[in-house]
Amino acid sequence: MVSLLSLFFGDFQILSAEGIQQGDPLGPLLFCLTIQPLLSSLRSALTIGFMDDLTLGGHLDDVVNDVHLINHLGTDLGLHLNTSKCEVICLAVDSQPSPMLQSFIHVLPTDATLLGAPCLAGRKLDSALNDCCVELRRAIERLALLDSHDALVLLRSCFSAPKMTYLLRCSPCFGHPELVAFDVLLKDGLSRITNTDLNEVHWLQASLPVRVGGLGVRRVASLAIPAYLASAASTLELQNSLLANCQVLPDSLVDSYTSTWSENFGAPPLLPAACKQGSWDAPQIAADVSRVVSSCNDPYHRARLTAVMAPHSGDWLFALPISSCGLRLSNDAVRVAVGLRLGIKICEAHTCTCGQLVNVLGTHSLSCKHAPGRSARHHSLNDVVARALTKAGIPVQKEPLGLVRTDGKRPDGVTLLPWQSGKCLT
Repeated sequence: MVSLLSLFFGDFQILSAEGIQQGDPLGPLLFCLTIQPLLSSLRSALTIGFMDDLTLGGHLDDVVNDVHLINHLGTDLGLHLNTSKCEVICLAVDSQPSPMLQSFIHVLPTDATLLGAPCLAGRKLDSALNDCCVELRRAIERLALLDSHDALVLLRSCFSAPKMTYLLRCSPCFGHPELVAFDVLLKDGLSRITNTDLNEVHWLQASLPVRVGGLGVRRVASLAIPAYLASAASTLELQNSLLANCQVLPDSLVDSYTSTWSENFGAPPLLPAACKQGSWDAPQIAADVSRVVSSCNDPYHRARLTAVMAPHSGDWLFALPISSCGLRLSNDAVRVAVGLRLGIKICEAHTCTCGQLVNVLGTHSLSCKHAPGRSARHHSLNDVVARALTKAGIPVQKEPLGLVRTDGKRPDGVTLLPWQSGKCLT
């Protein structure tokens, strides 16, 4: 190490004998270069360093010797072990031959965590999943105070499955009862936000991806196996590299999850497809779609499912609620849109002013000539077409209301004007 370090700022140079300055972008790199020779000299079978967080694993005598070596050589580098934060993960700590290891925090394997993710099923995993349920319950209480469109976007994109993805990919969560409790909270929260009454079939469809007719609020219980197996497959090469000097035993969790998946869906995907979570998730999605389709016993619901599975039919779910761009839906609009998509009862049966009977699904308003929104939607479409043609350089004029054309039709559309050359486009 040099005695003085230079910090450059434009034409100015600052010499420092205190080491790397706070916020220097080269600080992490220089720190790693400094401790790399120390890590290379250790004898433990597993030696991992991430900045100032070190992990050692292997034979007990090798780990003890390496801990003493780090404590001794680290002093020359200005580094000191903080024994109040160091952990030793083993079944019993009383048999440790080193007083230093006995001063470490004793952690049982079932209570061990790595970067916040529990490594095995146990109290830590129970606590982590319970905390997720508590946070979701608190989030739903606050989302209920927002507009439905904002709350729906936040629930789907932030507080549902995306919030649990890290735990699902790193920890063995499959079959845990807290996952079911989390899904129940999701269902109740979605019903509260959209002001709709969801039964099991409606919730099953809502939990499907948008491209297959759902709302994209995925059930975490159905993602537990796909997420874990995809993570295991995508990191397999890195695992083998880290454990090159260790005696590698078969991963019983991966084997158990793969067997469970194969019992339901057949042969598992092979590499490189196994690295993608979608490869493990696709059969479950197909099975859920089949259950939703089989529950439709009348032509209306079969046609509804065909329509919501069409390309771009769910694009409104990805639109950000920006008022200045006209993309924010009212609470009633969200309730009606979700109800029509899932086939939920959105009104009571009654007789319309036009004399037709309106059923509980509320589909009559989409075709009723007396519906107040029909004219507004018609004029909005005319505006969109007129602006598109004008931007393309095509002369156009919107026909005014109150006039009668020669063919006797009401003039409420868009008329193309002739070119300057005299040719007419119509």
